[in-house]
Amino acid sequence: LIPTNGPSQSLSSGQLEIRLKYDIKNSKVWIFVLKATLEMNDTSVKQTLVQVHLTALPTKRIRYRTRVKPIENAMFAEEFFFKVPPGNF
Repeated sequence: LIPTNGPSQSLSSGQLEIRLKYDIKNSKVWIFVLKATLEMNDTSVKQTLVQVHLTALPTKRIRYRTRVKPIENAMFAEEFFFKVPPGNF
């Protein structure tokens, strides 16, 4: 989870809710980014925006980013997929 604006030292902790799905027949992995819950130290940074960055490894670096969402309603509901060579998952 990356705050896209606001002071980074005000971020205390957080949780990221995701779901993974692997299709053996087509050798595809789906990553569903559902929501983020962040705990802030400072209550005055309610205008902070968050974005999730994903990187899939090891054979090929594949990167994804979610849309930017306000911290108080970080419901993403976005899905990403990529092919995985058989035997590498």
